[in-house]
Amino acid sequence: MAITNYRRGADFERAVRADLVEHGYEVIRSAGSKTKVDLVAIKTGELLLIQCKLAAGRLPSGEWNRLRALSRMCDARPVVARKVDGVVQPYYMELLADAPEGRKRDAGVCWQPWSPDPLGER
Repeated sequence: MAITNYRRGADFERAVRADLVEHGYEVIRSAGSKTKVDLVAIKTGELLLIQCKLAAGRLPSGEWNRLRALSRMCDARPVVARKVDGVVQPYYMELLADAPEGRKRDAGVCWQPWSPDPLGER
């Protein structure tokens, strides 16, 4: 049986969930819902709204901005978890600003790397 894109995405969401649980988060997965958020991660004093994307997947401007808007509404960190080929751990990006017009999204202006490890080391 062939593995579908849905299955690959769901497997990655579960891997991100497991990684965050390992770092002390309580995580709720919004399975198959097609909502703005795939995972909600909660730790004392911290709320994350997470969109998971496979390596080839990009977060379109509309989705990026909806995730930021929802995060502002509930004072959460908007995070994108990306699967990088050949790397076991997810690559996390915190969205710092709304997506600008066009495709240019500079690191440090629009996003920055984020880590569930309090020391930022893995």
